[in-house]
Amino acid sequence: MPTVDGTNGSESSSWSSRPFRWTFGALTVSMLGSQITALAVPLLAALTLHATPIEMGVLGAASLLPTFVVSLAAGVFVDRVRRKRRLMIAMDIVRAVLLLLIPAAVVVGQLSLPLLYAVVFAVGTATVIHELTQNAFIPAVVAKPQLLDANAKLQMSYSIGESAGPGVGGLLVQIINAPLAVVANAVSYLASGALLARARSTSTPDLSRAPHPVAEVKEGLRALLADPLLGPWVRWGSVSVVFMGAFEAQYVLFASRDLSLSPAWIGVIAAAGGLGAVPAALLITRLERTVPVGKTIVVGLMGYFAFLLAVPATHGPQPLVVATLVLAKIAQTLTFTISNVQQWSLRQLTTSPQLLGRVAAGNRFLIGAAETAGALTSGIAVELLGARPSLALCGVLGILALAPLIRRPLWSLKRLPTHPA
Repeated sequence: MPTVDGTNGSESSSWSSRPFRWTFGALTVSMLGSQITALAVPLLAALTLHATPIEMGVLGAASLLPTFVVSLAAGVFVDRVRRKRRLMIAMDIVRAVLLLLIPAAVVVGQLSLPLLYAVVFAVGTATVIHELTQNAFIPAVVAKPQLLDANAKLQMSYSIGESAGPGVGGLLVQIINAPLAVVANAVSYLASGALLARARSTSTPDLSRAPHPVAEVKEGLRALLADPLLGPWVRWGSVSVVFMGAFEAQYVLFASRDLSLSPAWIGVIAAAGGLGAVPAALLITRLERTVPVGKTIVVGLMGYFAFLLAVPATHGPQPLVVATLVLAKIAQTLTFTISNVQQWSLRQLTTSPQLLGRVAAGNRFLIGAAETAGALTSGIAVELLGARPSLALCGVLGILALAPLIRRPLWSLKRLPTHPA
């Protein structure tokens, strides 16, 4: 079967697709910038605006809330859009303009927490639309046998951004300041849009759909929740993500105040994740052939929460603290990447093309609702229990939330399916 750019679909590498190569480059650049801001904005709130744990929780929730609020409608919209590449370019431009409001506010002396809440919410909305569009765009530019390889490479792109972005962001905040670090992210989005402009696909998507948007939303949710593999995963996975969201919302505050780490060290620790994620992404196709897929998905996410426990347990001199957090971050991203690429590919391969946007949106909606709830309640937990006990509880409860999956069909899945059920 020929791919959209005329190459032989039997080729195992997704690099044979020219549109995919440009998309990979765009995602790498934008992820690098996104991770700079993911560190710079919380540091701006914690160190410049002196945010409390509850305010940090609200900031984390504001960035996650779009996944809950707009995912379902965005999924319908994405499935209706024929020119998906142009939509991704538009979202890159929107995100760049929105981020520039932060340094502009600093220049005129109007920076505030409400402004940060509003900007991260708006950027998060554009990001949801962009990522859902990308999820539906990738299967149109690579052949099905190349999809796992394509997703592994995209996960590697995420990993490169997660590795270099926080390190660069931490150094920028340390040496220059957080607002200028945000400018770097805006530039990265513009570069991403320029690269996507080269990712021209000749495929024509199937836009057949239900007669009403509400019916389309229900159809997407039904396809996700009724699936014997995807349904249990998204249900119990969403429960675990509550604790992931709570942990992530408080991590920067805990590292900067309780552990007395500088922005540069926090960036270095975050960047260390790439040492685990990049090899995992490179080896994922080999793992899929030798290790049962279902067990990899479940145990991989359990591993993330298990290694997360090292963060609140760390004590001692700063070199020991940094070394512990670096090793924990490497292990977390290694296990999370292996799990994430497999479940990402499973969802795309078990979903018919005309439902890809809505099924991905339903998944994002449920995950986003859980993550937002975790972020919102994290500040209260820290105020009541303290930072260390709260973060440790996130790890323990995250593992327990995934335990019911051991008795589900997903656990017994040995290989990825080759076509929608």
